[in-house]
Amino acid sequence: MAILNIKNLPDELYERLQARAKGERRSVAQEVTRILEEAMGEAEPLSVLELQGLSAEPRPERRRGRTRRVRAPRVGLAETVGPGPVAVDTAIFLYLIEEHPAYLGIVRPLFEGADRGELEIVTSAITLLELLEVPYRAGNLPLAARYEALLTRSRSIRLIDLDRAQLRAAAQLRAVHHVAFPDALRLAAALTARCTAFVTSGRRLPSIPGLRIVPLSEFV
Repeated sequence: MAILNIKNLPDELYERLQARAKGERRSVAQEVTRILEEAMGEAEPLSVLELQGLSAEPRPERRRGRTRRVRAPRVGLAETVGPGPVAVDTAIFLYLIEEHPAYLGIVRPLFEGADRGELEIVTSAITLLELLEVPYRAGNLPLAARYEALLTRSRSIRLIDLDRAQLRAAAQLRAVHHVAFPDALRLAAALTARCTAFVTSGRRLPSIPGLRIVPLSEFV
């Protein structure tokens, strides 16, 4: 097997590489190989389901004998949104990460469908910003790197970057529908990816032609 030596690598870049490798639970050499494979289009996709329970904040202990069971809705979220693509906001990912007692049983089948390649889940780059805030605040760089990897490299998960086209689309949505700034960017991402539905944590959003708004509260 060939050996690759890199000279004059900036210290800051190497530290970022170390943090990313630790977050992926690999050696630096293994992580460099994975980055090169990804750049060459040969890397295997990750599973978004690995986000479950990967919380940066400790969860409160549950009292024994009082385990709460989540009642499954008659019609599940995955069945409601159809084959997609379907857009989601940040809270949907958080419910998976934090294993929310009321919502985990509702949102996990949606992510399972994506992991099986049955539908595509779309989200704005704002989701990456909001998910990285907590591990960065805690100084947990490996966890931040893991969040970023799972959000950007998981099977059937599509992150819409914030480019000028997104900003223009969001501005138009704000002008016409008077939506809040973050929601305008989320809706713009959904429209860009031609999503059939947008799953939200419960905020009131305007009716957008061609995009069905699906509040998660309907399934509780």
